Amino acid sequence: LLLYRCLSTTVADALRSIAMMDETAASSSNDERKGSTNSSTRRRPLVIVTGGARGIGRATCLLLASRGYDVACNYRSESSTNDVLSLTSEWTSFRNKNNNESAMGDIVGFRADISDEDGVIFLFRTVREQFG
Repeated sequence: LLLYRCLSTTVADALRSIAMMDETAASSSNDERKGSTNSSTRRRPLVIVTGGARGIGRATCLLLASRGYDVACNYRSESSTNDVLSLTSEWTSFRNKNNNESAMGDIVGFRADISDEDGVIFLFRTVREQFG
């Protein structure tokens, strides 16, 4: 599970971080293939993007999902709910239209205020329930 926070970062920083995450996911996938026969292993790497409803966070969600990550898109305010619903609908439509669902990840929205510990615990619990 990777956590990526998109608040005050530049596009270049976000792309560098994603490239590093791709390398980490690739090496852990190789390690899992070598040593694990556990069938409960995740089929795709999972990342939580905070601030994922708009701007760089939204773009990061789309980019990571297009690279095969399952994305938990975290947002805080009720006013962002429609933005996240639009994002997930747009992504689902794109995946279906391109007939490449197996190579692409999912995007699921999670509303949680991660400025306090209870919100963080709630977020991780609900992400685990959704994605396993």
